[in-house]
Amino acid sequence: MYIGEEKVSKIHFDTVVNIIDDCIHIASDNNGAVFGGYLRDVLLPRLNNKPLNGFKDVDLWFMKQSDASLFVLQMKDKYDFKYDFKLFNTVNNVYPFKKSTYHLFKYDNIMARFDIIISDTLPVDDLSINLYTFTYKDNKPVIDSYVYSPTFNKPIICGTKDIMTMVYCNCKLLPSYFDKLMTKSPVYLNRLNNRFLSKGYKITYQNTLLPYPLTLNWLKENFNNVNNHVINHNGILDIVKKHQGLEKTQKLVDYLHHKYNHDQWVNFLQDNRDIEDRITMSLINLEI
Repeated sequence: MYIGEEKVSKIHFDTVVNIIDDCIHIASDNNGAVFGGYLRDVLLPRLNNKPLNGFKDVDLWFMKQSDASLFVLQMKDKYDFKYDFKLFNTVNNVYPFKKSTYHLFKYDNIMARFDIIISDTLPVDDLSINLYTFTYKDNKPVIDSYVYSPTFNKPIICGTKDIMTMVYCNCKLLPSYFDKLMTKSPVYLNRLNNRFLSKGYKITYQNTLLPYPLTLNWLKENFNNVNNHVINHNGILDIVKKHQGLEKTQKLVDYLHHKYNHDQWVNFLQDNRDIEDRITMSLINLEI
C-alpha cells in the first residue's frame, strides 16, 4: 500500500482524499479520467458509504498529450507536484501501457503518486472491474462504463453506470489477461492472487469462479479445451438470428441495448464474439 497511515502521519487520511478529489476536478476539466485502483478501492466505497481502503496510486487517463500537459501545469500552479525522474523510461513487465509518474507533496511528505497514461483507448487489459472511469461533469460524479472488444483488442465505451448499483468485488477476467496468465511469467498470477483474490474479489472467467490461490495447473485443467466462442446466453441468440437480416446493424444494437440491462449487455458483447465485428462497429458509430 503506497499511501497508508504510516505515510501520512501528519495528514489525516480524509484530508488526503479531499485534496486528491480536487486534483480529480482539475483532471476532469482537462478531459482526464480516473480509473484503476483508486476508483476501485477509494472512490466507489466512498460513493457507496462503505469503509475506504488504502491505495497505491491514482491512475489518470488522457487521450491527448496536450490535455495531460495542461493538467500538469495547473497542478504545479496549485500544489507541490513533481515529476518522478527515477521512473523515467522504466519498463513495467506487468502493465503494458506507457505512463508518467508524479508525486504530490504536502508538509514534505509524499501525499500521493499520480500515474498519467496517454492512450487512444482506456488502458486496461485485466479485469472488468477496471473498465470504468470516474470524472466530474458539471460538478457531479460520473462513472462511464466500457466493455472489452476481443475483435479490436481494446475497451469500447458502452454507457454510464449507476454508481449505487455497482458491485465492485465481483468481476470478470478479460481474455487478454487470461492469455497472459497462460503464457507469461508467474508475475501475472501473483498479481491476481495478491491484489484481488486474497482480498475477497470474486472473479469469473467464462462463468467459472476462479479459486484462491489460483494456479497455472488449475487454469490448464479447467480451460484447456474450452471453446471461447460459444454463445450461451438465453434468448440473445434468437434475437440476433431474428434481426441479422436488417440492413443496418445499428437497429440490432439499439434493440439489444434497450432490451437488456447494463450487465446483460456487457455479457452479450463479451461472450458473443462471432458477431463482435458488427456490434463493435455499431458501438463506434453510435458512440454509445
